[in-house]
Order: sequence, then structure tokens, then C-alpha cells
Amino acid sequence: MKKYLSPVRIYVLWHPGFDHPPDLAGKPSSSWTEREKARSGQGLRLARQIYHWFRLENMEGIPVYFRSANAPGKTQPPAIPQNCRINYILPLVDAHMVSSPEWRAYVAGFLRAVAGEGDCVNRLLPVAVEPVAYNMPEGMRRLNFIRHDLSGAEPPSPEILIGRLTEVICRDLNAYRRAQGQTHGGPGVPGKLKIFLSHAKADDTREAVALKEYLQGETQCEAFFDETDIASGYDYADVLGKAIQAESAGLIVVQGDHYADRPWCRREIRDFLKPVREGAGRSRAQPAYFIPPVVVVQTMKGERVARTIPDLGHAPCLRWNEGAARLVVTTLLREILFGQFYCLIARDLIGAGLPAGRVMINRTPDPVMIERILADRGERSRMTEVIHPGYGLSSLEREGLQGAFPKLKFTSFAEWTAVADDSVETLDLGGRVLAVSVGNAQDILSWGAGDEHNEELLRRLLQPLFRRQVSLLYGGALPQAAQPLHPWEQPVNFTELFLHLLLSERSAGFRGGDAAPRLYNVSAWPHSEVVTPQVRAQWTDICSFIAVTPQSAGLGETPKPLAPEDPSHWWGMPRAERSEARRQRESAKKEYDLARKALGARCLSAMRRLQCGPMEFVPPDGPEGAVPAAETFQTLAHLYLGGKVTGALGVVPGIFEEVYHAIQAGKPLFLIGAGRGAAGLLADWLAAPPEDRPQELRIEWYLQNPNAAAVHERLAESPAAGLPSPADLLDGLWGVIEEVRQSGTLARVLNNTLSDEENRDLLTATSSRKICAAVWKGISSLAETRSVNP
Repeated sequence: MKKYLSPVRIYVLWHPGFDHPPDLAGKPSSSWTEREKARSGQGLRLARQIYHWFRLENMEGIPVYFRSANAPGKTQPPAIPQNCRINYILPLVDAHMVSSPEWRAYVAGFLRAVAGEGDCVNRLLPVAVEPVAYNMPEGMRRLNFIRHDLSGAEPPSPEILIGRLTEVICRDLNAYRRAQGQTHGGPGVPGKLKIFLSHAKADDTREAVALKEYLQGETQCEAFFDETDIASGYDYADVLGKAIQAESAGLIVVQGDHYADRPWCRREIRDFLKPVREGAGRSRAQPAYFIPPVVVVQTMKGERVARTIPDLGHAPCLRWNEGAARLVVTTLLREILFGQFYCLIARDLIGAGLPAGRVMINRTPDPVMIERILADRGERSRMTEVIHPGYGLSSLEREGLQGAFPKLKFTSFAEWTAVADDSVETLDLGGRVLAVSVGNAQDILSWGAGDEHNEELLRRLLQPLFRRQVSLLYGGALPQAAQPLHPWEQPVNFTELFLHLLLSERSAGFRGGDAAPRLYNVSAWPHSEVVTPQVRAQWTDICSFIAVTPQSAGLGETPKPLAPEDPSHWWGMPRAERSEARRQRESAKKEYDLARKALGARCLSAMRRLQCGPMEFVPPDGPEGAVPAAETFQTLAHLYLGGKVTGALGVVPGIFEEVYHAIQAGKPLFLIGAGRGAAGLLADWLAAPPEDRPQELRIEWYLQNPNAAAVHERLAESPAAGLPSPADLLDGLWGVIEEVRQSGTLARVLNNTLSDEENRDLLTATSSRKICAAVWKGISSLAETRSVNP
């Protein structure tokens, strides 16, 4: 379809020792001070913060990848691919990296490969997180490090580093585009980024002045503050237009109480946000439009009723407070950067040759923007499709735009470039249920990714299926009630991801009696206890909770908790008796904890077996207000991604257990190896079956962990009827792998309508496009050949 999917990528590099300070080795985490807690895991936390800044929740923005753990069987992290235009490589240089010969060679190697394969360029932007960072190899010492010293008593805020990185990458990409002739002006290195401040003089000007002072004192940007920064005799609109068309510019709207009432302010917005043809010298049949970036700062005091400004569309909006200047400016720089990035994508798409009538834009579409493009020199008669950034609009956004422009189709860059089976576009999956098993993969850093990348893959894979009204079955835990403010401070919660994806797709187009897609959340005891009536009420429109308790699974009663300890009970007791009584209580507490763990493991096993057969749930509402009756469904297929290998709640990995039960039930399986973890191991063994049995398929390997050994012993004392022991389950999986090795038949085992070759490609694929195409093809075929509830 085209040469590049993503023309720019960002790689964050850090030594594993940055996450594990040596003075914390062997020290229990329960005794860490707040300072020590902040130091533990700080490399991954900082990398995740960079990811979430440059890659937005809806998958807009620049792809960000990680390099920290060594690649499997190697002494260095995975290589960085050279199949894009620019790789921005950000090593977080600390003492561990400086003192490691392997890491010194790995990072300095990018100096020798400034020009990669073809026309790929590596930009090395080292970040000094300790003073010793400048002792890296000689070639790196000549570079201008970004200073972010974390060794002091009061380390700088990560937001400062984010701001510096954003400005550096923004300026560099702007220079690259001009040198490549990819912007409106001629080639050459541009000057400073131009930032225009728009405000109403009837409002308080303190915020606008503070923004100007920050731009002039803390950045290398050029601030334009209406007539005070425009030379006498020059037309403001003329200066504005030339800055947009010849250079990179952004606009900050300081929206106070009087702003929307001022004609000149409205004119500034209208002139600035006028869509500009990108590459006007090319064929008019394939235009791309550049809409300049804008950020709105709300400074309204509430002294009068103000109006909204429709021209601003989906512009980011921030509330002003003391110290907000950095965030405002950094957000605008990110918008400028994203605009440049999307223009490069548009150029690549146009260069691949697109049918007439397609129009590229560099921002999420809104009605005012589309109307202005249609009015541009006769586009109304030619335009048939608008291709925009991201992974796709929500149903609510898409429905609103289609209502305003019924003759236009709105497609994201990712949707346009997807290699999908055409049948998925017209497929009706209403009443179908896809089971998904996904978990946090412990080894994913060894492959240069994080759980965020599995989240991206699931968004891209599931969103088109939700639009076809497929429902989801997932046994993951709900997000905690009290969550950290920022996503990089907590692991990815996939239940939350599915709930919000479904919510965005169900917010439009579905009405009362429609068979709308749902999430069936199966929770095994004791996690089922957190599903309170309040939780059920919160998600009742899109989620049905199915609890697997010891009673419902026929596993007996839950252990009775110990009576609360009464300190007065020990008063007056002889020392020897008191010591013995305390020993007995501690023993009883350990016995109670072990009994709960063993029973919880059985409930998980029962849940995993239950998911492979008919499942019953009660919908929230019955017909015409009647009390709803229980309904039954079965899964169409099961999909596996990531998952823990060690530290599972049971004895063996949960995905191993789920795959075993699905194979025994003859369910169609889609196994994705790219997310690594337990699913990745199974994918490797099925794609290339080993001669010798892997250690992860031997029960002895898990029993090295004392906690797993204790649970295993308790399970062996009283096995549950119909549930295989952990050893039998591992034997069964090894038998499946041996069968594939001997017969070479994957299609029979996975039963998903894909051929042996197609399944092997899916097991080993690392491209999200290939993975999605294979899964969509298999699901389409299954839906056409199998009844809704077989």
C-alpha cells in the first residue's frame, strides 16, 4: 500500500539497573522509604510517561517503544529497526549504563549509524539523569545532552524533561520536513518555531503575559503578542498567513470572559485555522490539507455568560492556574509535532497512489473544518472520503459527522492502511461472543515493548469487531476504585480498556431493544466479592457480571476467617503460654491463608472450564419492562495474548490452563505470540515444536516457588472432580505440542478455519496489521459457517 506506516518512531533506552538501585537489593519493599520507592522502577516509569505523552489514548501520536531488558539469548536489547524515516533514540544515561561495556557499545552504535538502511535516519538525544552520564564514549560527549539530573535531594519534575524532549523533537522534525521539501516553503533549516498568542484586551492580560515570558525565557520559540511584536506598517493577518504557510506555527487562545465577543479575536482564529493545501503543486485529485495547531487556555472568571467558539473544533483545552505556562506551551508544541508527523504520513499515502476523491487531513475532523475544506475551490464536487489521524473515530463521533456530511466517508490512517478481509466490513456479529484472555506479560520488555503495546494491538483488533456488534467474554479483574491520577503510575487494566471501548462504540447508534455488544466479565472467588451492587449499577448498560463462587462451582464452603485478635486476651498470661498461643494463632492464620489460596486456584480453574461451555447470564432488562429471564450463550472463538508465566494465582500460568480447556472443548483458538508472556511461549512451541519438553511445561519448575508448592500440595490432598491437576494439565499441553511436531498439523488443533501456514504466520507475526488481518479473516469465516449459539 505504501512504503512506511509510521514515518517517525521514538525509542526510550534505559539500563535495567536504573529500575533497581543496588542499595535496595535484598531489602523488603515494605520497609522502603518514600525516597526509595520513588527510585525503584524509575526508568520504566519515566519511559511509560514519555510513551503516554507522545502516544495518546485513542492511539493518535507518534509510536513509542522501549529498550531495556536484553533480547532473548543476547547481551544487549533488541535492535532498532531501520524501516522508517527517523528514529528518535532517547537513552536515559545513568551510572549503570556508563559502566556497562555492552550498553556503551549498544548506545554508541547509533552514532555510527546516523543514516540507517535506505533513507532512515537515527537521531540520538541522550538524557543525562546523573552527572556521570557525560562519561559515555567519546562520540557521545560531543552531543548536547538533555539535562535531567535525578541524583539530587530534589530531582526535577518529569514534566520538565517532557517539555524539553517535545521542543527538541518538534524543531528537528520541522527542519527535516523543510530539508525534504515536505512543507510549504522552500528547503532549508527553519528558524525558531513561531507561537502566536491571541487574547482579548478586555480580559485580564496577566495570563497572556506569563505565557509570553515563558516562551521567551524558557524555550527557543518566538512569541508573537499582537501589535507589540509585529513591526509597524505590517499587516497582522499577512504575518500570520506567511508564518503558517512558510514555517511551523502554533496558536494559543487565551479564552477569557470577553474573548468570544471580540470580532478581531474570532477573525484571528478563523484566519489561523484555515485549511492549507499541503504540497499544492501536486495533483489536485489527491490533496492533503494542513490545519495549523491550536491550544485553548481557559481563563474565564465566570463574571458573565460567554459563548463557545465552534471554529476551535477538537483543539486541546486547559484550565489556567499558577505554573501552567509550561504545560500549555508543551501541549502546543506536541500539537505542532503531531501536525508535522501526520503530514509525513499523508505524503507517504499520496505517494503510494490513492484513488481520486480522497482527502488527507492532519487533525481529527470536526464539522467546521470539513465545511471549510469542501468550500476550497470546488472540493465539494470531488471529495468522497476524508482520511484522518488515529485508529478510528468512536461511533458517536462518526455518527455526528455522517449526519452532517452523508456523502462523505471518514477513515483513519490506520483503517486505510489495514490489510483486512473485506468481509469484516459488512459482517453482522450481533449475538456472537469472542472470549479474550490477556494479561500483563513479564518478559515483554525483552522484546522492546510494554503492556501499552498489547493495549494498542487490542484497540486496533477489537474496535472494528465492536462496530460489527460482537460481544466480549473476559475474566480479568476490575480496576481499583481508588486509582492513581496518571496511567503510567499503574499497570494496564484490560477490563477497564474493554469497558471504555464498548462504551465509546455503544454511545451512538444503539437504542433500547437493540442487540448491542456487551462485556461478559467472569470473576472467580475471591475477586467476585468486589463486584458490589454499586459496581453492577455503574456498568449495567454494557457489562454483565458472572461470578464463579465455591458454591456455584461445587467446591464447598469458603474458609471461615479467624476471630479478631483481642489484645486483652494475653494480659496476665504466663510468658510460655503466651508464646505458645501466639504461635498457634500464627499457624492458624497461615492455614487460613493457604486454604483461601487453594480454593481461589480451584475457582479460577472452574471459571476457565466454564468459559468453554454454555454460559448463563441475566440481562439488565426484560421485554417491555418485564423481569428478565436468564439467557444462555456460547463463545464463537477464543483469543490469547500475553499473560504471566510466573507468579500466577494458581500453580501454572492461567493462559496455559485456558488454552488447555479450550482445546479439550474443541473451541476455535487464535494465539498471538507478539505480546509474549505465556501466550508467546505457547505460540513459539506450536510454530516450531521443540524436541525436548520445555521447563515451563514441567510441574517441578513451578514447585521451586514455596508458595506454589504449598498450594499444589493442598490441591493434591483434595482434588476437585472434573478439574485436572496442574501436572496433568501440563502433560496435556505437551501432548498437543508433540502431536503438532509429529503431524505438522496446526489447523486441526487451533480449529479456527485458518490454514496451517496462516496459523503459523499468526503465531510468529509481529506486525499488528498482519495479526489483525488473520484474526478478522478467521472470525469472519467462523461467523459465516457457525450458528449464533451452536
